[in-house]
Amino acid sequence: AKLIGIPINKLVSAGNANRAFVDLLNDDSLDGSKPTVTTSSPSMDIRLPYNLERIVYWAGGSDEASSVAATMASNGKVLLSPEIKEAISEKLGIAAAHAEDDQVADAIRFEFTKHGTLYDPHSAVGIAAARSQNLEGTDEHPLVFMACAHPAKFPSTIHDIVPECHLDSLVAQNSSEPPTPTRIFERDTDWYRQLVEVLESLP
Repeated sequence: AKLIGIPINKLVSAGNANRAFVDLLNDDSLDGSKPTVTTSSPSMDIRLPYNLERIVYWAGGSDEASSVAATMASNGKVLLSPEIKEAISEKLGIAAAHAEDDQVADAIRFEFTKHGTLYDPHSAVGIAAARSQNLEGTDEHPLVFMACAHPAKFPSTIHDIVPECHLDSLVAQNSSEPPTPTRIFERDTDWYRQLVEVLESLP
């Protein structure tokens, strides 16, 4: 999306205590054979990022992506050259941050108490990771989080963090909500203007 013109300043890849992408960008290498840590965001409990080959492809081309894929398949390890790391950071504008379970719980509790919004543990990883990097949005450059799931899927975790929240009513509300509206952008049209209109129309 950034490469085709959407004005994105930075993409922050947020991870949990398994630190997969964080370790890779900070340490140059990643050992996918290491055991994972069980966290409150189980879908993120991985050591090898699912879309790593795609990121390397956009950063350095098909040969680099093929090399990374072959190494991962043979020994579960990844080694990035300084040039690829620089391209991921500068060309693609991707950074990495992680959040421990206590930070995730703090984010869920804070957002629910202060704003009345309840997030699932996976989405809260993004919020907590951004806070750990002191990232703040502005009117000119908003900070956008991509929600990953619904909190009703994690009743025990949510109850432990915000016991005053009544998940039964939340589940009922979620099931009665109308389908999310969709918008199809036709080819050869001013899709960027249409996208801006859609985003500005959101509450």
